[in-house]
Amino acid sequence: MQTLFVSGSLFASVGHATVDNEKMHKESAVMIFFILLFIGGCAGSTGGGIKFVRHLLLFKNGFLELKRLIHPRAIIPARLNGKSVLPEIISNVQAFFILYLFVFVSGAILLSLMGIDFVTSVGASATCVGNIGPGIGAVGPVANFGHLPELAKWLLSFLMLLGRLELFTVLIIFTPYFWKK
Repeated sequence: MQTLFVSGSLFASVGHATVDNEKMHKESAVMIFFILLFIGGCAGSTGGGIKFVRHLLLFKNGFLELKRLIHPRAIIPARLNGKSVLPEIISNVQAFFILYLFVFVSGAILLSLMGIDFVTSVGASATCVGNIGPGIGAVGPVANFGHLPELAKWLLSFLMLLGRLELFTVLIIFTPYFWKK
């Protein structure tokens, strides 16, 4: 029952933790919990992560891409709730997914370069970009971020900002196109 509660909490980006999930069922539970950090809430929710609808669109489009390879002249649009999804939206979702993974990996690498162990770096980066709450490693549900270096806390704060305000919204400020009239 505790595993179900922790899984639901991570999936919905609630951040509640009643037990140390790293001691539940060894590595398999930690891996499942780590994957849940990336799924996130539903579309329109304030939950973190990539959002479930984006995963659904990527999965549907990937499956349809196999059909398109078999039938190259067919026009097979991805559908969501019975309506066709424009190719531009699929492209935006793919760009968001790649950018999200790039930000996550970059954050984990930078944390590792600051001398933080690999598991904690990956867990802290994933939980901060996804705005989940508990991570894995030394920032797990029974720990906190207090022991991390100050520079790491600044980086993780920036990752939280990126995740909460959506990547494109924040990162567009750093492009020259935004500042041109």
